[in-house]
Amino acid sequence: MDYFNDFQERPRGPSLFKYFVVALLGAVLGGLIVFYGLQYHLESLPTPDNSGFSGLDVEESRPGNTEEEDNEELYQSHQQTPVVRAAREVMPSVVGVSNFAYTFDLRSGRRLVRAGTGSGFVIT
Repeated sequence: MDYFNDFQERPRGPSLFKYFVVALLGAVLGGLIVFYGLQYHLESLPTPDNSGFSGLDVEESRPGNTEEEDNEELYQSHQQTPVVRAAREVMPSVVGVSNFAYTFDLRSGRRLVRAGTGSGFVIT
């Protein structure tokens, strides 16, 4: 019997490093799943149509009309909108323009935010 070797050595548990590696791998794997899941989900969401004018009744092109005639009809229909009439009444004037866009945030979802501002003149 040796005086220095009489004590019982306790079995060691898993080290802190192993817990750290498992947590890191889980976080990376979870992040990848969420990232690709959101990419798929965001692509399937409908996007607003911001092209052209909204709320205008534009006639379908009829057979026999040339493209120039269709463009002229479209131009004439746009000249009769309330916005154009209001601009004619206040000409010349200085105007302010605000541009808005939709953004997506994980916490608040889809929000309308100001994308830009500007000013200009209405003249003929």
